[in-house]
Amino acid sequence: MIIMRTMKNGIVNIEVFEAMDTILEKHGRTATEWAEASWDNPKLSSRISELRFRVQMNRSGQTPNIGRAFSVKKCASLINGLQKLLGDEVVKKEIKKLLDKAKDSTERMILMILSLPKKDKGRIEKIMEALILKD
Repeated sequence: MIIMRTMKNGIVNIEVFEAMDTILEKHGRTATEWAEASWDNPKLSSRISELRFRVQMNRSGQTPNIGRAFSVKKCASLINGLQKLLGDEVVKKEIKKLLDKAKDSTERMILMILSLPKKDKGRIEKIMEALILKD
C-alpha cells in the first residue's frame, strides 16, 4: 500500500485514508466510533463510507463522481479521531510502520505532522517557525 502521492490544492491522496482505515480495522473499531471520535457525531460515519467508496473506485482505476474531497482538514480530523480511539502511542506506532512506504520526505513530513499528539503540536510549531521564519 502506498501512503500518499503529491498533495494538490489541500487535497490528500485517498491512499492515506486507506492506510488509516486499515489501522482502524486492525484494532477492531467501527466507522461509527471513528466518526464520533473525529467529529463528535456518529451520524457522520457516512463521510467514512464515502471515503471507502473512493478507495474502491481508486483501486479499480476509476474517478468517483462525488463532490467531497479528502482534504487536509478531513485527514487531520480523522487522525485525531484515531488518536482518541486508540491512543497517541498506538497511532504513533502504526504511523511509523507506514512511513517507510511514503514516496519522499515531503510525504513523510506531512504524515508525521498530521499525526502529532496534541500535547506536542505547540512545541513542534515553534521549532518549525524558528526554522522557516529565521532571518
